[in-house]
Amino acid sequence: MQNIIASFAQYDNDQKSQRTLIGMKQAVKEGRWIWLPPFGYKYEKINNKSFLVFSKDKLIVEIIFNDFSNGKKQCEIVEDLKNIGIKIGSQPLK
Repeated sequence: MQNIIASFAQYDNDQKSQRTLIGMKQAVKEGRWIWLPPFGYKYEKINNKSFLVFSKDKLIVEIIFNDFSNGKKQCEIVEDLKNIGIKIGSQPLK
């Protein structure tokens, strides 16, 4: 009897897993981001669906990207950010 109950539970779990995977694939096809948002972005609900939009940290990302693409070294970029007082999270850059 336990084997029969375990088999039904496994079947139910497999069905849920398959539906979840289908839903995630559909979300990606719709252009939605289904993982944690990268730095500089946040989630915003549009028609009850989550989409990525720029966060208040957008300026930091632009500065870092522009400096790096113009050949600045990482340590120089960090130093520049410290000099203009940009904090990431609750801690200032060190």
